[in-house]
Amino acid sequence: SAFDAIQVAELSTTQIGALSTTQLRSLSTSDFAELTTTQIGTLTATQIGALSANNFSTIDATIIETLTTTQLGGVTTTQLVDLSTTDALEFTSTQIGALSTTQLRALTAASLSALDETQSVGLTVTQIGALTTTQVAGLTGTDLGELNTTQLGGLTTTQLRVLTTTRFSELGETTIGALTSTQLRGITATQLGGLATTDAVEFTSTQIGALTTTQLGALTTTNLNALTTSQIGGLSTTQLVSLTTTYLSAFDATQVAELTTTQIGALSTTQLRSLNTTDFAELTTTQLGALSASQIGALSATNLSTIDATTIANLTTTQLAGVTATQLAGLSTTDALEFTSTQVGALSTTQIRALTAASLSALDETQVAGLSVTQIGAFTTTQFTGLTGTDLSELNTTQFSALTSTQIGFLAETNFSGLSETIIGALTTTQLRGVTATQIGALTTTDAIEFTSTQIGAMTAMQLNALSSTNLNALTTTQIGALTATLIGALSTTNLSGLDATMVAGLSTTQVRGLTVTQIGGLTTTDALEFTSTQIGALTTTQLRALSATNLSELDSTQVGGLTATQIGALTTAQVAGLSAADTDEFSTTQVGALTTTLIAALSTTAIANITETALDGFTTTQIAALTITQLDNLSTTSIASLNATQIAGFTGTQVTSFSDEQIDAYINAG
Repeated sequence: SAFDAIQVAELSTTQIGALSTTQLRSLSTSDFAELTTTQIGTLTATQIGALSANNFSTIDATIIETLTTTQLGGVTTTQLVDLSTTDALEFTSTQIGALSTTQLRALTAASLSALDETQSVGLTVTQIGALTTTQVAGLTGTDLGELNTTQLGGLTTTQLRVLTTTRFSELGETTIGALTSTQLRGITATQLGGLATTDAVEFTSTQIGALTTTQLGALTTTNLNALTTSQIGGLSTTQLVSLTTTYLSAFDATQVAELTTTQIGALSTTQLRSLNTTDFAELTTTQLGALSASQIGALSATNLSTIDATTIANLTTTQLAGVTATQLAGLSTTDALEFTSTQVGALSTTQIRALTAASLSALDETQVAGLSVTQIGAFTTTQFTGLTGTDLSELNTTQFSALTSTQIGFLAETNFSGLSETIIGALTTTQLRGVTATQIGALTTTDAIEFTSTQIGAMTAMQLNALSSTNLNALTTTQIGALTATLIGALSTTNLSGLDATMVAGLSTTQVRGLTVTQIGGLTTTDALEFTSTQIGALTTTQLRALSATNLSELDSTQVGGLTATQIGALTTAQVAGLSAADTDEFSTTQVGALTTTLIAALSTTAIANITETALDGFTTTQIAALTITQLDNLSTTSIASLNATQIAGFTGTQVTSFSDEQIDAYINAG
């Protein structure tokens, strides 16, 4: 150490190489600085390692770069730790690459960061992987940018995690793109969350797909919104499903349109509901075709209504099964028209009942043809009452047969009246019982004659009486003939009276027997005259007794001729008292013989006087004895003379005593 700088500089390479490590350490910094490149070149690795940190750092750049890799192998961690940033810059890239991982880890973060791009190229993958977290944390964006893709591949996940968000965001597109999937999984959520939009788009689709769900969730919504369609396509279904509704709703329409069918099919119902109308409208027919029934059912009513007609028409019946009542209720009439007839026919009864009356009414003829009888039978009263005449005309007879009697009863009067003859004729008797009196009352004559005779016969009394007299008279004799005796008996007096002569004449004897005493008692004279003699003869005694005396008196000869002996004998005294001369003039022998003594006594004098001589043959002696003195006063001598001996013998002494002289003569000559 007593040698001065000049003396040290004169030592030969052999002498230098012979110095012990102790001797070398004893050299002052000024002496050591005088060593030439040649002298230092003779130092062994051991000698190099023995140099004090100060002496090692005095070696100038020219000499440093001449050190062999063997010599560098002797450099200690203590020497390297004390290197200044300036000293570090003196190494060549080859020398840097020759450093062991232990030596490299001895460099301060500042020294490592001071390496220029030329030096950084010398770093091996092994060396980079051996860097301490402190060293890595000290690297600047520029430092990291100097590493090539191979070198970057040497960074461990632990090393990557120590990069600050600022430092991580400074990585260039090339650097970002070089990170492996394994490295990416080591990036923290904080680092990812600190990325600028321009940084986020630097990831490749493969790298995006390698991120964990936690990492993906660390990206800001702005960054997610900035992802390219290629990056969106790189997302796995697991990643996509992990996104919150906030993140998913951040996707713009273009990004949503780029989702694959597999990705679409993996979305949760909550995620689908989060898509705004604009985004959802961008989904293609193919994408929507990938939705499951559950996913379809999770869509908001607004989003479902944004699906265009072409796409709606492509939904499978399985997908349609997922459509909820709420969604269907939210459809506009325009939306409803987008379903095909097959799709309409595939809707469940619950779904059909969810359609608004307006939407159901908006279905066109082709769609209506797709409705099953089960669906039609499930219509709500609100839906049914909302149908127009046009809507109803689109139903075929099979579909109409599915309507319940309650549904039929809810039809508006004009709609019921507007039903075609084919539809009216196809109504079952059960359905017909649901028709209200108001509906029937609104029928025109043309409508009324559309009922079949079976349907007419199945009507209730209320329905039958709801038909106007005009409509009743418009019915055919076949239709009238289908009315049961009970229905005939239920006709209001107004309707019964409204039947014209042809209709009345067409009633069967069974139907006539269905008339009530009230109906018969309410007949006008004109009504009574419309009955045939056969119908008159079919009346029960109770019915006949209900006929007013005036009406009985007005019956014509043919009608009177139809009265049976039993009917005659059942007449009331009022009815008999009301008989005119013209009436008794029409009596037959049998009819006269059927009169009881009470009825005989009730006959008016003119009625007695007008009984024909032929009819008088029917009088029994009992009947003759029942004649009153007043009646006998009006009995003509011709009538008395026409009596036979038995009948003459029936007169009582009192009766004979009351005879006039002319009557006595006729009495004596009779028989």
